[in-house]
Amino acid sequence: GVTGGFDGRFSVFPYYDRVKLYNDVENRDLWEYNLNLEPEQIDFMLLHAWELANTRFDFYFLRENCSYHLLSLLEAADPTLDLRSHYRAWTLPTETIRLIAAQPGLVTGVTYRASLRSQAERRMGRLDARSRERARALSKNPSALDTPEWRDVSPATGAKITDAAIDLLRYQRVRDGEDAAQSRGRLHELLVQRSRLPPVPDVAPVERPPDIVPPDQGHDPARLELALGNVDRDLGAPRWDGDFVELSLQPGFHDLLANEDGQAPDSQIRIMSLSARYWQDSERWRVREAALLDIVSLYPATQLPGGMSWKIYLGWQQNLDGACRDCTPFIVNPGIGIAARSELHRKETWYAMLEADLQFDHELDDDYRGGFGARLGLNFDASAAWRIGLDARRTRYGAGARGYVSEVSLLQRIHMARNFEIRIDLREVEEYREGMIGVAHYF
Repeated sequence: GVTGGFDGRFSVFPYYDRVKLYNDVENRDLWEYNLNLEPEQIDFMLLHAWELANTRFDFYFLRENCSYHLLSLLEAADPTLDLRSHYRAWTLPTETIRLIAAQPGLVTGVTYRASLRSQAERRMGRLDARSRERARALSKNPSALDTPEWRDVSPATGAKITDAAIDLLRYQRVRDGEDAAQSRGRLHELLVQRSRLPPVPDVAPVERPPDIVPPDQGHDPARLELALGNVDRDLGAPRWDGDFVELSLQPGFHDLLANEDGQAPDSQIRIMSLSARYWQDSERWRVREAALLDIVSLYPATQLPGGMSWKIYLGWQQNLDGACRDCTPFIVNPGIGIAARSELHRKETWYAMLEADLQFDHELDDDYRGGFGARLGLNFDASAAWRIGLDARRTRYGAGARGYVSEVSLLQRIHMARNFEIRIDLREVEEYREGMIGVAHYF
């Protein structure tokens, strides 16, 4: 096997070490695409990779990245393949997978590799609340199976709890970096205890859940959107009130409320997004947003503790709160926080973040403003095709143009097909209020 790394190097024989790193240490669910290559083609590819073992490549995040260089290896194995020429401006890993899957007869099968976290989470999710507490206690103290409180537990239930405790311990020892000897001893004791219990018919946690699809079956990366809307505000700029038409182009990649099939859940990556509005009253176009980078990564707590959630926004946005008269400041907006997931209806993701916000424009007092604030949000699935996001934030600007700004948003996405969705947005920023409905096509 051959893998690519972000350090610009190829790895040949340490393939399984890197898979273990991604799968177990970094807790990534992986997809393995089995390729239909002849033995001599595989040999040639490995020999070529061996030649490159000590070669360094300049790493370009958007184009010549690890995914791009793997395409060159496949072209070396089979010169009839023409893969790299499809990417002129940027190379997205999911798009290279989709391209490979589209080659006739090249992919013979797809294998899902669940991470340690996913395995433990699914085992724990099949237990009731009391059994989950017992599994947590058992992962810390395997000898608990010999205590009187376990006498009322049937062998079949005890086996399920022990299976969950084993997966939980495997995940925890990697996540927490526990002492290898100590955790290995607990794991060995758990495995011995499990061998004394009967086998139980159970769905293996490594099997692919029905709601998870391979990345090549997700929506395309670029999005074109056309929307109609209305603005009502009392900020002394009536020429930007009234009805508008908005045209947006998002070259890549994924929106937080977009269809998650084939995508990393609870995440957003928007690159080089541009939107402009045509105002009916003034008969003029105006840029609404030019986002260089907009990333949101939520890592929610479920049956297991979550990690740190974060976000970063870099780009220009039209001012909506009246700090300047229709300026479009450059914004730097990082944030860090926590998230949690529930299943009260279908799936809900709750999050809270602390943010910094810096804005630069010559129309602002002192040409800039900076401050800190808090954001609360909820994304939930109203149905299989209808996702709703509620978001509220308040920012105190203590430097430059001082003041407080509050914003509340209700965002909806209705997924009509793999590459088609309807968008309904409502937003209020101080005295500014807008509503918008549009259609988006991914391509």
